Amino acid sequence: MKHITIFKRKVTYFDFILGGVFIIVMLGVFLFLYRKNEYVNIRVKVTDQDVLYASTDPKSWYANRFEVGDIELDELGRTISQITGVETFNMSPDTKAVYLDIKIKAVYDRRTKLYSARGINLTFGNTIRFNFSNASFYALITESPGTLNQKDLTVEEKEITVLERGPALNSSADSIEPEVLEKIKKGDEITDSNGDTLAEVENVVLRPGQRVVQNAAGNLLLRYDPYYKDAIITLKIRVEKYKGDEFVFDNVPLKLGSYLPLNFTYESIWPVITDIK
Repeated sequence: MKHITIFKRKVTYFDFILGGVFIIVMLGVFLFLYRKNEYVNIRVKVTDQDVLYASTDPKSWYANRFEVGDIELDELGRTISQITGVETFNMSPDTKAVYLDIKIKAVYDRRTKLYSARGINLTFGNTIRFNFSNASFYALITESPGTLNQKDLTVEEKEITVLERGPALNSSADSIEPEVLEKIKKGDEITDSNGDTLAEVENVVLRPGQRVVQNAAGNLLLRYDPYYKDAIITLKIRVEKYKGDEFVFDNVPLKLGSYLPLNFTYESIWPVITDIK
């Protein structure tokens, strides 16, 4: 106890200040060595305005608000993120898939080897909020500094055949007018906002619409509709393949029997996939 008392008498306020400065310097060195601020590139998918419905696509009027060059500022007026690329394409007549390439100010932690921004790790699947000048939105991170240029992801073209039945099975109110199917021609394309071709019509065959009817005896008979038509469409389509699974138009599985959203400039139809080559 005597030694402790003597030590307390010898320590002055200046010594405490000097010790505090030393601790702050060491902490700064620690942060400098293990955490580094830098701009990194990520890719995000814009979700529904309500984050609880993140699996849905935004409405077209909302999706059209995103522009290359739009920036987000912090409280001091410094740029913390900027849109460097925009990719949109129709998923239905009134919704679009929206992907944004964003350069964002992030912190790299050498211990975890992860980038983070606003307290959120920039890893695949995390949700992050942005407040750009044109729009505020939630987005899902689909590519981060650790997942860019995925080795297991390939993009290729395939030829598929789809069938769009003109006559509805139960109600003519849901039938497709033959004039709509007649407008689809060879060479028609579905493109994204960058002009890249997602699907191209290679051939269209129209036939009288087929219906299955039942007679008084209960027998099922195949009959041809005198007005409505069926369309058999051959497409060359861009396919993303990842670990054996194939997808088109963002997240639509390429499988026989699945319905494929074809949103041309003036037509939107949902044919069924009948053949994949």
